[in-house]
Amino acid sequence: MYTLVIENNKSALCATRELLVSYGHRVDSVTSPDEALAKARIKNYDLVILDLDLPDESSMKLLSKLGKSIPFLPVFGLIDEMSITKVMRAIKMSAIDVFNKPLTLKDIIFMQHQVTETILV
Repeated sequence: MYTLVIENNKSALCATRELLVSYGHRVDSVTSPDEALAKARIKNYDLVILDLDLPDESSMKLLSKLGKSIPFLPVFGLIDEMSITKVMRAIKMSAIDVFNKPLTLKDIIFMQHQVTETILV
């Protein structure tokens, strides 16, 4: 799967990227919402993993922009501390699901299953 990861913490970004690559994903990784939006508009990603804890609400703004400009792009959120309010807001704005950091192999398998099910339906 071709995956875009948006995470402003470089060590978390590296760990997420390595896990995805070890599971066979091709990965583009970025730290800024602007760069993520630009890449998403020109590349055909199978899924996006978005850090929902980016500063200044930029993750929610990016989620909204992705939903409007690329409506069928599967986006999954990552969050440091689970907050029902933040999770529900992200899902209302088009996120498929939200996972606690750090991402696990089980999370990746679930994401792939969700994306595959969406494509087949």
